[in-house]
Amino acid sequence: MAWPHLITLFSLLAPQDGVENTYFLEFAAGERRTNMEVEARLVLPNAQDWSSAFFPAPGESRLTATFVAPAAPRQAILEVEHLSSSAKVEFGGSSRIDVLVNGKPLVREWEVGTHVFLRDRLALTKMLRAGENVLELRFASGQTAYWLKRLEVQCVFPPDTVFSEAVERLDGGRDYAVVVSRRTFADAEWRKAVEALRERHHATVLVHDGPVALVRDALADLMPRHAAFVARPLEASRRYVIDVHRLARALDDDPYSDVFWGIVTGYDAGDALIVASDPGPLLVRRAAAGCGLDLTRFAEGRFYSETQQSVMFERAPGGEVEQKTCPADATEQLVSTLNEWRPDYFATSGHATPYDWQIGFSYRSGQFRCQDGRLFGLDLAGRVLPVDSPNPKVYGPAGNCLMGLVEDRSTMAPAWIHSAGVRQMIGFVVSTWYGYGAHGVNQIFIEQQGRFTFAEAFRANGIALVHRLATRFPRAAAVDIDEWGIEADPELLTNLAARHGIADRDALGLLWDRDTVAFYGDPAYEARVERVLEPAWSQTLDVDGDVFTFQVATVRDASWHRPPIAFLPRRVRDVEILEGEELGPVIADDFVLLPFDGAFAAGQTFRVAFRTRRR
Repeated sequence: MAWPHLITLFSLLAPQDGVENTYFLEFAAGERRTNMEVEARLVLPNAQDWSSAFFPAPGESRLTATFVAPAAPRQAILEVEHLSSSAKVEFGGSSRIDVLVNGKPLVREWEVGTHVFLRDRLALTKMLRAGENVLELRFASGQTAYWLKRLEVQCVFPPDTVFSEAVERLDGGRDYAVVVSRRTFADAEWRKAVEALRERHHATVLVHDGPVALVRDALADLMPRHAAFVARPLEASRRYVIDVHRLARALDDDPYSDVFWGIVTGYDAGDALIVASDPGPLLVRRAAAGCGLDLTRFAEGRFYSETQQSVMFERAPGGEVEQKTCPADATEQLVSTLNEWRPDYFATSGHATPYDWQIGFSYRSGQFRCQDGRLFGLDLAGRVLPVDSPNPKVYGPAGNCLMGLVEDRSTMAPAWIHSAGVRQMIGFVVSTWYGYGAHGVNQIFIEQQGRFTFAEAFRANGIALVHRLATRFPRAAAVDIDEWGIEADPELLTNLAARHGIADRDALGLLWDRDTVAFYGDPAYEARVERVLEPAWSQTLDVDGDVFTFQVATVRDASWHRPPIAFLPRRVRDVEILEGEELGPVIADDFVLLPFDGAFAAGQTFRVAFRTRRR
């Protein structure tokens, strides 16, 4: 084996004048935490402890971590916490790895310790450079497996090094903003998506260094109606989604989101360009699902039951909903539905991971998986059934865990965009157990029958969630959760509740959902359900100068699944309620909400009038 630069007894970085910074990757409590861009191939979570990852495939398993250094470091150390295992086999019983830095070998055929995690350190000062640096771990050879718990690149930069937090503004209109990292903007192919959005929406572009939260002041100054966050899949992580949620609520003093936002991404830059360039609109007439779906609210549709094996329901145009028999394993039928029947809307539920959807909740069936950006069905007979469904559609996997989590480009969300024509989708980036944050999006979008676009339904549901949390559980509303690994820690929810003094399950559920549903797509893309059934209430918003009148009239006996809301055509301030104050309306700078809950009877009318000034 080669040993250049190996220093297993190296002390901590020698004290010297300079600016210290650490780039890290760690696996803890079932989560991958990092401040680098990480892409992995055949690197799997260790289900035994959920605090490491293992490389099972010699010659194939590899992990790449990329970071941008503001200058060439004066000193740099790579620290790795890892282990191998041993076995008495013919060709040697331990596993070896190669470590490459910027394409050059730092160490090859590195035989690490066995049985217990050890920390090894390698000097790599001369191999790093100002700008982009790429660190790669390759499982070179061996008979067992290799486990990785944590790696760090510890750097000391020159004393005058500046870690930029500047936001560059490329002016356009004020109604639409495109937010993009400097590295993505510098990529010629990804920049095409930015330019497409800028041209279509006359947008202002905000280019940032560092975390996306740094654009807060620039975005608040602009206060656009729509904000698209163009992100490569290595950027669009769980942390990124959570940060965008919190950023969207931090633009003014109220607790509600202030923009219609979406993350424009895909398996590759071509996907992002397709999403950014599609002018729409999409009229949703044909719907399909691998779970229950109210087909009476679509012109035509079909769904395959996730609780009753061999059962499906179908509605032909102008017909009634009919129950039918389907194969016990409906994988092929679902793939055919996407490829040949080509719905405008698709929904899934049940068990899922970032890498698959498991068809059928209460019975054994096939799966949807992905590889190299391509979705495919895998039935119980082992047949691979490729998904090729290019027609534009929206995707609502409200009942799936982790379907919105983009850990790297090999996950499901980019594949839905790449090979299933998805223009907009929602999805949890955590395991879901409460569901308000996603199910309400589908309810508003479908039940209100074209009143809201898919992006508007997403924001309306988020506003309803924040209102419910703030009014019923104001102490909990002030909490930010930053631990999500319930797969690894079954006591996490109990511990979070105890730590933050949360006694109510609903409070914890709302808090869990608030920042964990991703929205992918151009937020200005207009996807609406074609109205085939009158909603349970009608609503109107009339504008007479500076006076707005919001009226809701119930059409039939029903329940408020989410409170009535209307988005104002412009931002306002200095609100004076003229009528309906007893209804407790919530009037923000661009929406009005009536906080109704529970059942209602037909024939009721509610009216709020208010005077404003233009913002």
